[in-house]
Amino acid sequence: MWLAWSKPTLAVRLLLLVVVALVVGVRGQVEVSLIAHSHCDAGWKKTVEQYYDEQVRTILTNTVDHLLADPVRRFVWAETVYFSWWFGEQDAAMKQAVRALVDSGRLEIVHGGWVMDDEASTLPIARINQFTLGHETLEQIFQGSESSQPTVAWSIDPFGSSSSTPALLRAMGFQVYVNDRISLRTKTERSSAKQLQFNWHGSPSLGEDAVLFTHTLDSWYWVPGFMNWDMGATPVTDDNIQYVPCLFFFKKNKIKKNTHTNCCVRSIALELVSTCKQRAGWFMTSTFKYVSCERTYFFFFFFLSDNLLFPFGHDFAFDDAAAMFENMEKLITEINANPVKYGVKLTYKTLSEYFDAIQSAPPANGWPDFSLPKDYLPFEDIPCTTK
Repeated sequence: MWLAWSKPTLAVRLLLLVVVALVVGVRGQVEVSLIAHSHCDAGWKKTVEQYYDEQVRTILTNTVDHLLADPVRRFVWAETVYFSWWFGEQDAAMKQAVRALVDSGRLEIVHGGWVMDDEASTLPIARINQFTLGHETLEQIFQGSESSQPTVAWSIDPFGSSSSTPALLRAMGFQVYVNDRISLRTKTERSSAKQLQFNWHGSPSLGEDAVLFTHTLDSWYWVPGFMNWDMGATPVTDDNIQYVPCLFFFKKNKIKKNTHTNCCVRSIALELVSTCKQRAGWFMTSTFKYVSCERTYFFFFFFLSDNLLFPFGHDFAFDDAAAMFENMEKLITEINANPVKYGVKLTYKTLSEYFDAIQSAPPANGWPDFSLPKDYLPFEDIPCTTK
């Protein structure tokens, strides 16, 4: 049931505040873990060298500078080929600073293969070789530091996941596997059953040694279009009254004007909060209805969990790291300062920090299991019927 009104009375506002406060007090806030990342294909529409020279060098330089400027910020990086080239160009002081970022957990190396490898058509030996090259390179760069050895496999763009994946990755030392591009039908079914986080059993003969905790992204690894600030999305304004129409990247790098959204900080905060709750399936009914920034909005929600992995990035993101971090931090400040109004808490996290948090408080009945011979193939991402 949707409730909306133009001028709620003071008594109604107070009553709703009490109800929301009771829900928040009993169930706690929705914890949203912002995973800042940049997916950089090692060759796609350009060669790997062209991507590095034209985009990736700038991405890594700007992102590291902004991590060093604020200890609260976090970032994850996956492709060793680019990272090794960039690291080799730095002076001794910057190399030491980067090693310190990794040792402190503020910059996390995930996956760590030479590239983010395909799983559908590659032989196991090819996957092993590319991971070996990537991990040995990281060991040389970070002088054997344990914090540089990836424990989270970040496989967000390969088209499908092979049934050999859990056994292979566990043997390489991975503890967690994150994927995204699976059959839309499968993702819908597992989302409805709340089985996007599960133990993937990869080998009957290897038993527990081949069980890999797996997280399938609920939506996509791209941030919502109104938050693509490094691609031309309208910056978040500090003015909470003035109407500022939003421009954001909608599809295939095309700018689209969102005539229903105001880019003042309160309005974008509401847009982000609504997106988080819808994606998590954590609210049943809502009074959300955009009118203007100065209005008060309320959400009714019922939690099934309290921690959402929210990818904050896209393909070749963070070339303008200042725009990404600074606009997000306006939303963090607004939302976290008003817990009763929004019922959400935003925090930068690395993937290891996120998974440590959720695994420290597992569901009462444990995580669901997913066993062979099942896999995530073939891949398709268009709606299909159940016939």
